[in-house]
Amino acid sequence: MKFVIMMFILLMFFSSAGAEEKKYQLTQATYEGISKVQNLLDKNNYEEAETILLELEKSRDIRKKLDKAYIRFYIGYFYTLVKEEQKALKYFKDAISYKALAPSQVSNAYLNIIQILMESEKYKQALFYTDELIKEALEPKSEYYVTKANIEMILKAYDKVIVDINRAIKIDKNAKPSWLKIKYYSFYMLKDYKNAINMLKELITLDPKNKEYWLQLSSLYSVTDKFDNALASLDISNIAHLGLSEKELLRLISWLQYNSIPYKAALIMQENINLHNIQSTEENLNLLGDLYYEARSYDKAIHWYKNSAKLNRSSKTYFKIAKIYANQRKYHDVIENIKLSLSVGENKENGFMYLMLGKAYYELLNTVDAKKSFYKAKEYKKSKKMAESWLNYL
Repeated sequence: MKFVIMMFILLMFFSSAGAEEKKYQLTQATYEGISKVQNLLDKNNYEEAETILLELEKSRDIRKKLDKAYIRFYIGYFYTLVKEEQKALKYFKDAISYKALAPSQVSNAYLNIIQILMESEKYKQALFYTDELIKEALEPKSEYYVTKANIEMILKAYDKVIVDINRAIKIDKNAKPSWLKIKYYSFYMLKDYKNAINMLKELITLDPKNKEYWLQLSSLYSVTDKFDNALASLDISNIAHLGLSEKELLRLISWLQYNSIPYKAALIMQENINLHNIQSTEENLNLLGDLYYEARSYDKAIHWYKNSAKLNRSSKTYFKIAKIYANQRKYHDVIENIKLSLSVGENKENGFMYLMLGKAYYELLNTVDAKKSFYKAKEYKKSKKMAESWLNYL
């Protein structure tokens, strides 16, 4: 809504017969003048229309307060059409000051004032006039409180936002999702996570397929340390129907890994790699291996590391595999993967690789190759002392 416009105003003023309606009827001079202006506006003759309106404003023949107020209201409306908002603002304020307009016109004038002030980023003034609008209204509409809440949101008055959204909901029982979103965000910014979670549950009830609601809900559960609830809200069956993009899935997996839930993350990632929702790149397969490693599912970790290595012979990946085999005391496999790692190229882990290689040869009673490996390890600064200790021992 750019500006609130009442195109049926004249009909309202002249078609009523009741005593209350007659109270708001315009005089003939005002009616004829505004009708003439309207005809000019229909023909896009703005210059002549403005001249007539300003003459009406100053006319001594127009004495009735209602007519004076309505003329100024209409001038305000005119200036909104020609994008002269500051002039419009002045005339809408003048129109209200006569305290003669019909309630609907008073509301419309206030709404125009609020809109102009918000577009000018004068939010505190907009808030003042919103309060005035609510005071003047015989029966305040829910939209008035929502408007007020939106301004308070900009001003970061989150506790007040919640109060005004609740007032809107009290008037209109069928709360719109946009209202609940404002309320949820306010609870979140106030770090009232319990109520933020309740708001998200309401939003999910209204829109169960909205993936952002599910992701936010799980994130909030993690903040409140309710990991079981987080896992429930992120069950694979739930994720499947959300249609998350690869980027969103990887973000979710990263979040689970960060919160020390690697096995759930690995299951979700493996499922989506199998479904081709996540690409089988060397990087992604390596990440899946890391997740299973963190979850202590070592055989699965090795499986995915090897799949990663098939796509790109990585020294680091082979070294990861070797370390798992070392923990499992599978020394032949350790030797094989250390050699593969060393064959790919030099990296900062080489000294430790030669140490591990020497230990593997030692466990297999091959002291000759063990010594050769330890002499190699001695060439690296970080592994030199440990290599010397092994050589002295041997």
